[in-house]
Amino acid sequence: MPEKHRFICEDTLEGIFTAVYDAWASRCGHENVEISVREPDSLELFCQYHYIPADQEKSMKVARTLQRRLNARSYEMLCYAAVSQSEDKGTPIYQSIVECLCGCGNLTNQKHPGIRRVNELYKNTWYEYHHLLGFTRFKELSSGVLFSVIHPKNDVLLMLGEHFADRLSGEHFAIYDRGRHKACIHQSEKPCMLLSDIPLLSGQLDQLTDASGDYESLWVEFCKSIAIPERKNRNLQRQMLPLRFRDTMTEFIKKTPDASHEAGHDCMRRHMDTGQAIQ
Repeated sequence: MPEKHRFICEDTLEGIFTAVYDAWASRCGHENVEISVREPDSLELFCQYHYIPADQEKSMKVARTLQRRLNARSYEMLCYAAVSQSEDKGTPIYQSIVECLCGCGNLTNQKHPGIRRVNELYKNTWYEYHHLLGFTRFKELSSGVLFSVIHPKNDVLLMLGEHFADRLSGEHFAIYDRGRHKACIHQSEKPCMLLSDIPLLSGQLDQLTDASGDYESLWVEFCKSIAIPERKNRNLQRQMLPLRFRDTMTEFIKKTPDASHEAGHDCMRRHMDTGQAIQ
């Protein structure tokens, strides 16, 4: 009976790609490799455990190889699968990479269980990311920084930040992931910075500018004015705009101060000065 090797890594794209690099380099047999993003509840017999710290150099080597050998869509699918909330993603991603590099070169073989699972993870993550492109709302802090709060199931923060960096390249903005306590910071005409473990809600609350409040009121009134009472369909609305997104959307928030949108501008400014840019 061949011995199984389980590589335990950080639950990040960089962590998973590092584990892929080390698992491949271990030469213990692709069929004997498992990649996990969390500690096992109990240890197994005939299984070696390898704890893999994230390594940017190894991760970038894997990324460059995949970009060179796979088509753009297959690489995108692997990246979206890697930021999924599902804890079982590591092994299917590794199996899919092995299948692509040693065989078909893309993720179209739905008969392969690893590729099939990666496709499922990709679709789930992409749908949430696509929702957030339309449902993310910014508020203007008194300093002029645009600030937004999200709480996605999947870790799409950096992808969302890069989208808005392209659309709002001349703006200072920050997007805060409330569930994971990290933020994507963008300074005008500069790359995004991804910052973790930010105690944002414990800081001094910063008041919104009057201009932002005026625009918010205009937006709420606009949404009300275009509504046709006779055509309201609550079930269809919930289907197209799930309830879990609404507590951070201006048109659904009651006019009471939202601490998560007003919190910690000083903290943000400090991190803008010290953060490392994501290239």
